[in-house]
Amino acid sequence: MNALMREWERFTPTERFTRWAVYFALVLALVWAVRNVEIIPEFLIDAPEQMLDLLKRMWPPVLGHYHPAVHHALVETLHIASLGTLFSFIFAVPLALLAARNICPYRGLNAFAQLLLVTSRSVNSLVWALIFVAIFGPGAAAGTFAIAFRRRLATNRAGLLGRGAVPLGYQYPGKRGAGAGWCRRHWRCAG
Repeated sequence: MNALMREWERFTPTERFTRWAVYFALVLALVWAVRNVEIIPEFLIDAPEQMLDLLKRMWPPVLGHYHPAVHHALVETLHIASLGTLFSFIFAVPLALLAARNICPYRGLNAFAQLLLVTSRSVNSLVWALIFVAIFGPGAAAGTFAIAFRRRLATNRAGLLGRGAVPLGYQYPGKRGAGAGWCRRHWRCAG
């Protein structure tokens, strides 16, 4: 058959069969999951009444518990966040300077600083929290250091902050000579 006379189809028969097989497998998995979850029908029937009871107990709020219990926890949370950010800045600035090849001439020190930066970024916040809870025990110190070791304030965001302060109409030197189009020179867009 001539290639120009063929009727266009979005998927080949093999691709259609594969798609239907995947859909069928997903439906089977869903049916299996629903059968094995062991949903108690009485809880589903009772759910609207329970939600209404919860909302009635939430409103109006009882502010008598705020000052002795909630206020201290809220202030402690703000302290943890602000101290964690401050410590991350204190840790990150010297580490970023050591990782910069144009500032620190020692290759071994550059590699070690970059290893520390990559390690701190690649470990999840929850893992840092668990490590510091194991070291300090549960409390504010563990949260503060978990935030401090996970933040990327000075290292990652400094470049974005530096470029964000430049006015939008500013033409970066050398962009025209490098072949950048009007849009990229003036508005920092992808075009």
